[in-house]
Amino acid sequence: MSFMTEVFADREAARRSEVKASWIRVLMGFLQYPGLRGLLLYRVGHGARRMTLRLQYRLFDPLIRFFSGSRISTDTEIGAGLSVPHPRSIIMGDRTKIGARVYILQADTFGASGKKKPDGQSRPHVGDDVLIGAGAGLVGPITTGNRVRVGANAVVTMDLPDDCTMVGNPGRVARAGERRIGLIE
Repeated sequence: MSFMTEVFADREAARRSEVKASWIRVLMGFLQYPGLRGLLLYRVGHGARRMTLRLQYRLFDPLIRFFSGSRISTDTEIGAGLSVPHPRSIIMGDRTKIGARVYILQADTFGASGKKKPDGQSRPHVGDDVLIGAGAGLVGPITTGNRVRVGANAVVTMDLPDDCTMVGNPGRVARAGERRIGLIE
């Protein structure tokens, strides 16, 4: 996906308006939404990383931290349409992968646990259309499916299938598709 397409999708996710994004609206959103500020700086830094401008992309990590209050590494891969309404205290480690149209609330952590899968994965991979509640932690080489919901303060340490809801610490699957699994009545 192109840089401009990703930036416009991020802006639309931040605003959720019916008006099509334009460059002036993206710049106004940059001033208004700290999550969009962090994402725009991430997109530029990640683009520099893809062009192997090593020194330049490393300069963006502290800028992202300063302007948005979150630690999003430029080594992270983020799909289009990420929405981060309250970016304070969000930590995304190197090599984390985030899908398209993901909604992340404040104080979430995406990090390593010291374990690796046989394919070398050591960080979380998040699918498309995922909602991650406030204070949640996705730890280790896990993969979440598409359309997954992670509850507030849940700690996810295992792979999640498509269309499920995870709650609690340690995380338990409370709903799989339309079927409830004992926790929610």
